Amino acid sequence: MAPLTTNSSELWKTFELKPLGSTTVNYDPPASPVQYSPFSAGSSPRYSRQASEKGPEEKKPSSHIPKRIIICCDGTWQSSVNGLWGIPSNVTRLGRSIARTGKMKRKKASQQIVYYGSGIGAGAGVSLFENLRQALFGDGLVTEVIKAYNFIVMNYCPGDQICCFGFSRGAYTARAVAGLITDIGIIQPKEMDDFPDLYRLYREYRIEDGPTFRESKNYRQWITGKFEGDVQVQKAHSLPPESTRVIEVEGVFDTVGALGVPGLLGVQQFLNLVASHIPFSGIDYQGFHRTSLSNYTKHAFHALSLDEHMAPFKPTLWHLPKADDLEDYKHLIREDVENDFQFLVNSRTATETELHAAWNDVVKAQMVAEPKDFTPDLRQVWFPGCHVNIGGGNSIMLTDYAYDFEQIALITFTWMCDQIAPFIRLDDETPENDPEFSTLAHREIESRNYLMFKTEQDKNAGLLGFLWRRWRRVVSFMQRSSTTDHNRGADIWATGDILDVFQILGSFYIFGIFVFFLKLFPFAYANRTPGHYKDEFQEGSETKEMVHPSTYYRMVERPDYKPYSLTPIPGPKKGEYNGQTLKWKSEDVNIPGYVIRKEDRISRYLVNHSSAKVFMEPLMEH
Repeated sequence: MAPLTTNSSELWKTFELKPLGSTTVNYDPPASPVQYSPFSAGSSPRYSRQASEKGPEEKKPSSHIPKRIIICCDGTWQSSVNGLWGIPSNVTRLGRSIARTGKMKRKKASQQIVYYGSGIGAGAGVSLFENLRQALFGDGLVTEVIKAYNFIVMNYCPGDQICCFGFSRGAYTARAVAGLITDIGIIQPKEMDDFPDLYRLYREYRIEDGPTFRESKNYRQWITGKFEGDVQVQKAHSLPPESTRVIEVEGVFDTVGALGVPGLLGVQQFLNLVASHIPFSGIDYQGFHRTSLSNYTKHAFHALSLDEHMAPFKPTLWHLPKADDLEDYKHLIREDVENDFQFLVNSRTATETELHAAWNDVVKAQMVAEPKDFTPDLRQVWFPGCHVNIGGGNSIMLTDYAYDFEQIALITFTWMCDQIAPFIRLDDETPENDPEFSTLAHREIESRNYLMFKTEQDKNAGLLGFLWRRWRRVVSFMQRSSTTDHNRGADIWATGDILDVFQILGSFYIFGIFVFFLKLFPFAYANRTPGHYKDEFQEGSETKEMVHPSTYYRMVERPDYKPYSLTPIPGPKKGEYNGQTLKWKSEDVNIPGYVIRKEDRISRYLVNHSSAKVFMEPLMEH
């Protein structure tokens, strides 16, 4: 019989430090290769373990069928569960497009369980002021990380796969959850009462404290517990198995690093001080969140905005990590280093240097004993458009401002679906008589058509429609003309108006001067520069950036569109593309063009049912 939950699984090892004078019961090493020694005071420096409260049935093979746990974290002000009608973001679209079952290694039907978390500043039953405060100060992000991690802990069984997706700050949330898991793994449900303390320690961690939080003193003491004499001042906890540290897929739309107060570091430091000393102030401490790509992430995909100019919305790219260098640790035998560490802990006389070195050996021996059989697969692709064009869910279309009605959002969405399709089963089918048909892409095209129809109907219906028409007439006298022919139409692809905050404000005569001067301040306005985002902790790391062909098509069809610091080779040419290999140059950096592959069936369906079909044909793989 398998354990009922991970609470009763011996894969989670105990490293408990006992009070002076305590005794343990010694046993022979267990027969099963997956049962390891706990670190407990009073035991000999050779192999020992505490008396188990678990019956022999625990050691039988588990009959659990692995499942996928899929985390979806929406962006600021984005929510599909607040009871209001709105435009779904790409995170919502993705969560709703996951099939209920999929197949994993055993080729059996496995459940795919989706968790959806609204973005900060989108709470239902909360005042507009409170939502605005949360969005501006980043409050609520810590809560969203804890909620998502708690969902994983409460549902996880050994062998399950974890996948994380997000948009904007939700992308940051998803990456923070994934970073936490790849660092320390998945704890047991019974330990979630103490998780706020662990997460506080995790967020107070600094890179100079060690290569990873798992190797730090704070985490070591979280595992072993801590005594001052005979008084226990910190409870002991179990060490998750190495297998719980693996993330199957991470997929994000335009991750931004705008936590806390965007662009105002001094103000944020003051607020962190308030949060640290006044815990009931309602202000979150914005500390460390590991969002870098881990060697324990199998696949990572990132859709990026070329045309976002808000400086606080600087993109947070992934950088490929250096491979774990375990060559110097391959001689380590897990049982021996655990016993050595146990001896040091029980001696109560070991120095911090000795304890740190011994704990580092325990961590490395665990990695050597359970080696991973993959290297991270990373793809980061730049698309035309601003932040909300990439992540979707822009309700400004409900205000009748010139906007592309989710054209670009559907391009990024179908691209993401194609990237993850080999690893997650989507609700997408192909009829036998039409192998190029995609039910998923077809649904989204029809959904966009309905959105355009509904917004047009709402503008002209009832009292609200009458008031809206009067309001638009007033605004039109204050605003420069911004309507184009590139927005409406079911077959338009990548040429619609993009949502630039500075362009919107600048379209009003009264704000023109204000926007002109605002662009002079680097804390407010900045251009995005593909190929030039460096990792401050790892020099020379790769980002695997590419540029989507929709960028080139937009430049050809709209001569007014020129993305900053990005030049296509060959240059944009009206008419059918000449078939040369498309490349890009960002100042002194060469960036390859992304080619829509044969297997990108969802993206291809979107292209083939658009006005870009003929032009894009040579740009797609055959």
